[in-house]
Amino acid sequence: MCPKISSKRDHLHKMFSPSSSTSGWLSYARSKLATAMLACYLDRIEGIQAIAVHPGAVNTSLSSNISSRMRKILKTIHASRFLSRVEDAARNVVECVEKGHLPNTFRNNTDYNVVPKRISSEQNEINLMILSNEMIASAISHFCPNRILYS
Repeated sequence: MCPKISSKRDHLHKMFSPSSSTSGWLSYARSKLATAMLACYLDRIEGIQAIAVHPGAVNTSLSSNISSRMRKILKTIHASRFLSRVEDAARNVVECVEKGHLPNTFRNNTDYNVVPKRISSEQNEINLMILSNEMIASAISHFCPNRILYS
């Protein structure tokens, strides 16, 4: 579900802009990608420790909105066995906060994994931050970005 990342901002803009053909799940996956990139970016700032957490596929009301096509795919791969209880997902987040981590890692359910290079690429992260600033500024007329993110 992780889309290919381009270092060019116009491609990032297309990837993160809503369209009629974009499903809610694809948008959700892209938001997770952006969160992972932001965590890598913030983790490089001295005095800040950031990590992206994917607590697992959690059985919530969000999962009840899956399209019939996606349900068939998930049923085929027996994905229901991967659904976590809300309590287990919360425990994964708390454990992540309480324990240290290595740079360029993320927590996926109960495991730590290395962030792929295309996500941890500093240039891609900078492009995403600039794009985010532009998108927010176009929606909020008096937006002033936090200077720590751009220093």
